[in-house]
Amino acid sequence: MKETMSLKKPRVLIITSGLYFDVNSPQVIGRFTDLSDGLEGDVLVVDSRNFDEIPVIGGFRFNIIRLPMWLRNTPVLRNPVYWLFCLYRFFYEQLFGKKYDVIWVSDPFNNGVIACLMKFMSGVPVFLEVIGNLEVSMSVNRVNATLFERLKSRYSRYVAPKVLNYVDSVRLVYPHQVDFLKLERTPGKYHHYPGYVPIARLLDPSMKKRVSENNKKYILLLGGPWFLKGVDLLLSAFSRIAEDYPRIDLKIIGYEEHPENFYPLANPKGRVEFNSDGVEYIEAMELIQNAEIFVLASRTEAYARVLTESMALKTPIVASAVDGVPTYISQEFNGLLFQSEDVDSLESRIRQLLDSSELRESLVDNGYEYAKNNISEKNYVVNISNSLAVAVEQSRM
Repeated sequence: MKETMSLKKPRVLIITSGLYFDVNSPQVIGRFTDLSDGLEGDVLVVDSRNFDEIPVIGGFRFNIIRLPMWLRNTPVLRNPVYWLFCLYRFFYEQLFGKKYDVIWVSDPFNNGVIACLMKFMSGVPVFLEVIGNLEVSMSVNRVNATLFERLKSRYSRYVAPKVLNYVDSVRLVYPHQVDFLKLERTPGKYHHYPGYVPIARLLDPSMKKRVSENNKKYILLLGGPWFLKGVDLLLSAFSRIAEDYPRIDLKIIGYEEHPENFYPLANPKGRVEFNSDGVEYIEAMELIQNAEIFVLASRTEAYARVLTESMALKTPIVASAVDGVPTYISQEFNGLLFQSEDVDSLESRIRQLLDSSELRESLVDNGYEYAKNNISEKNYVVNISNSLAVAVEQSRM
């Protein structure tokens, strides 16, 4: 593989986990521009918009299947159409175009099965990313679960181990992410590291905190869906501290299908701002940058990119010690941790930060250095390249 890499860039087929994303977002542009230093290939994307020409970022071409919005938002119909599109594009390139060296896929349930089928029929190795907490996503989490939800859980528990054993290289977000599964632990096959964050742009000295009007400060939670992100927990904690910190407000921002379930929990109501539609990336970074504290109150979280962004933007962090978060956030070094779903602990951590400027400065300085030195774009590209190289090497064994 080393000899091959020295002669040409490995050509990669990327089957995306979310199926579609904005090719014009700074996050996507930055990621694929940086990856193009050592890789090239195709990204298979679903979209409902018209494009005058195929979007290209660096060495990556975005092959788009255009679907009407109603179909794009109906997974049970959209997914089979997308998979047929993936199979068509893959075998067309293998037979008549430029062959792929590696298939890159981001889930072990659906797209992972298609990637394994491609490998079985062509011999092209597969690199798979495990993004979230599989144990939670594979479980039936409510008593009155539907038959479909129970069948989906059984399917996931049956398929995921087989896919993970069959692929050639696996990226985890934290070391023990798949320990609950009985897997063949091939030496060198599994690696763990965080995802892409445009650190260089966030570390730019020109990005400085603004002084808000009326000297109003705020605590920020950014993300969705709100129950998984622990919005109810933060609202409860804020209601306890609000009277003691009258100049601190709370902002809850991120996609939520039923925000009305959370509105009654706001207290005092005039000091809690809700936005259930989410915001654009640049606005999100400005919100993080100017927050007094960023809170991640999640009930489950492999690792939230917003934690890295908060460190790079010098905003102190309070986060739940769940799943992969403690892998990257160390208590009283680059953040404060609390036990998930423990409102008392969350309240205590927020008070601790608001009462100590010295602690805030220490967390901010350490977090900034940690993000700069450990989660850079360069580190991400090197890690991905190594994982892809392992996939090729494992397939030859």
